[in-house]
Amino acid sequence: MDVHAAGSPSTGQIGQSLNVLGALLSIDPADQDLDPVLAHVLDSDLAASWSYLPAQSVQSVQKRMIASLGQEAFDGAILPLAWKKSLHEAFRDLFVGPAPLSAPPWGSVYLAEEPALYGVSTMELKGFLSANGISAVSPDGGPEDHFGTLCLIAAWLAAQDRLDLLDTLLGEHVLPWGFAYLDALGEAALAIAQDNPPAPFYSGAAELAASTLHAMQEARAIPATKKPLYHPQAER
Repeated sequence: MDVHAAGSPSTGQIGQSLNVLGALLSIDPADQDLDPVLAHVLDSDLAASWSYLPAQSVQSVQKRMIASLGQEAFDGAILPLAWKKSLHEAFRDLFVGPAPLSAPPWGSVYLAEEPALYGVSTMELKGFLSANGISAVSPDGGPEDHFGTLCLIAAWLAAQDRLDLLDTLLGEHVLPWGFAYLDALGEAALAIAQDNPPAPFYSGAAELAASTLHAMQEARAIPATKKPLYHPQAER
């Protein structure tokens, strides 16, 4: 899944990338607020926004994401309703339920010996946010340690040029479990592709997110706090 960085991302690029990924991995495609994000991800100029990754690699991931929607290309800014409906169904299967999620997007599920929402790691994150005056509300109304929510928080910190806090957020609250989650999400999306053909769209999103995290970690030399992982999909 790894894509090696082509160059060091700037603070602006970090914020833009994280903002796109955070929205993509936490907001239901049925929500009109996601329309500009989806249009951006499907646009032919996407690689320019990820210029710190090899363009061919970004284009390859994007091509597979578009193909999952039954298309070869996307022309324009208006998303067909059929695309949104099919992506909505894939989103619910992967992020909402009602069936148990193969790749839960909350950190505490991976970091607690008995996985549960609002675990110790969630409380540690809440303490970090509170201590630094950061107010965060997850789009799904759930715990703040949702991977998509953490990307949105990181994007805000990058935009505010609060880079020390950004490094701490990523190093202590995202990197310890984020790659395991993205691996699990990619596998879960492919596993349900037969019954839900658009699901691999999120496998592509997971791959792009993992490449982005790798690039940012390398560019800013962010050490990841070592924490044991317990979720069955977290192979470490």
